Amino acid sequence: MDKDGLITDVNPFHLNHMGGGRTRKEDYLGCSVSSRTSLAAAGIAGHFEDVLRGIPFQKGGVRFPSVSGGGDGYFNVKGVPLKRGKEIIGAIFISEDVSELKKAQAELTLHKERLEELVKARTAELVAALGKVKTLSGFLPICASCKKIRDDTGYWNQLEAYLNDHSELVLSHGVCPECARQLYPEFYADAE
Repeated sequence: MDKDGLITDVNPFHLNHMGGGRTRKEDYLGCSVSSRTSLAAAGIAGHFEDVLRGIPFQKGGVRFPSVSGGGDGYFNVKGVPLKRGKEIIGAIFISEDVSELKKAQAELTLHKERLEELVKARTAELVAALGKVKTLSGFLPICASCKKIRDDTGYWNQLEAYLNDHSELVLSHGVCPECARQLYPEFYADAE
């Protein structure tokens, strides 16, 4: 734009992105930058005027709720005063469409929040499960003859009672073949 804020040129990017392909260069040329409703809607019209007073402007992710060609979008916007010597003779404004990037960031944030919820739920499940686990570790005195186990108080417990009190085990009784032959020889006499 020139020093009076009148638009002197518009590049194809602007026409395709901000104009949505529905505006022409002629729709902009000679218009005052302050008359652009899209700038006012985005809340940056004042910054465009500041650039003509020599104050550079740069802002990322500006939401344009209404762009020239319709719809909305997010843009990185930069304004630089043009000078001849010390005199400001106009300004150049650059916009970069970051709408897809903003959309991807929003989706990423949503996925991250969902993942954090899943991790939190899984951690709670694991903590609850760990709270139910009783583990046996360390040195455990056991009688070589009767197999009773001595507890921390010095009392000798049946193996089954000790395991029941110190673990989540549920024991079931049976008789191994060797013991069955010794205890019930009459059942195995025919087999030999």
